[in-house]
Amino acid sequence: MEKKVLRLLILALCATLPLVLVGCGSIAESRPMQASLINRDACELVVQPSELPASFDIAHLVKTDLSSDYFPESFHVHSDLSQLCVIDYEASQYSARILHLQSAILVYESEEQAKRALQEIVAQRQEMPETRGSVARLGDESYYSGFSLFGMFEFGTLQWRYGTVIAEITMRDSQEKPSAAQLERLARRVQKRLQ
Repeated sequence: MEKKVLRLLILALCATLPLVLVGCGSIAESRPMQASLINRDACELVVQPSELPASFDIAHLVKTDLSSDYFPESFHVHSDLSQLCVIDYEASQYSARILHLQSAILVYESEEQAKRALQEIVAQRQEMPETRGSVARLGDESYYSGFSLFGMFEFGTLQWRYGTVIAEITMRDSQEKPSAAQLERLARRVQKRLQ
């Protein structure tokens, strides 16, 4: 029981940090993603500032490229990555409502490697107390999850695979849980660029 609670706390901590959720799940020492995989083409595929929900204060938007801080050793299957881009958007540092949105694109060398990677990512989150589901006709397979962290933050994550690409959108809100429908609207725009 104590081990399960500890694991939940570790996963929750990962979700609160400005790191892509797929990079969490291991406390092992890791080194940042090698620069050769941080591909500008992949960064053109993630959610763009003009596509953010109206609740984001564009005038005070803080955009951070987290690609170089990504930790691939957290999951052994990430050794098959060929391209990567992770972008984090913070709505405003001056707002009472805390909003973050993170968009990631992970490109693998083969479709089989992408399938294995997504299954491992999803498996890491199975113990979190959350709402689960999927989005119809989004890529080849999709997974939605939503959960609360100590009543302080609400999280919603949509992950999907399209061929050799895994795309992920994670939103953190201090007021309400991001729904699958909210994330789907953003995901459809990303998917259109993937096709």
